[in-house]
Amino acid sequence: ATMKTGTEKLLRDLKVALEAAEKLLDLAAANSWQQLRDSIRSLLTSSIELLHIRLELVGVEIEQELSRARSLLVWSLASLLLALLAVGFGGMALIIAFWDRHRQFVSALVASVFLLLTLATATLVIHGLRTKPRLFASSLRELRNDIGLLRRER
Repeated sequence: ATMKTGTEKLLRDLKVALEAAEKLLDLAAANSWQQLRDSIRSLLTSSIELLHIRLELVGVEIEQELSRARSLLVWSLASLLLALLAVGFGGMALIIAFWDRHRQFVSALVASVFLLLTLATATLVIHGLRTKPRLFASSLRELRNDIGLLRRER
């Protein structure tokens, strides 16, 4: 009878322990789902914050490029206008000064100077267009860095 009571007590204790273990497992599973949900929420929040920062950077780059382009355009037009006036009046002064003896030669010389100045300014404009920074270069570089970091974390 004692053996039977001891076995029954052991079986009851095992049953209680199994029920407690099942409750712990249920709690752990529920906690794991909560942790997984919290991790996903955190990941989404971080991703949205990162995207927000990158879009702000793109906006800043667009503003900088527009400002640079406006500035270049204004200064280019002002420079062109002043250069044309200076060369035009200078050429007229030379032609008038040599009106009696060498007016054809001086006229050709003035036209040649105009042509050389046109070529020089065109070269400067082409150089300025070729050396401009690539649009969204900073944003693309930061996105490449983000992708590299994400790949290393896998």
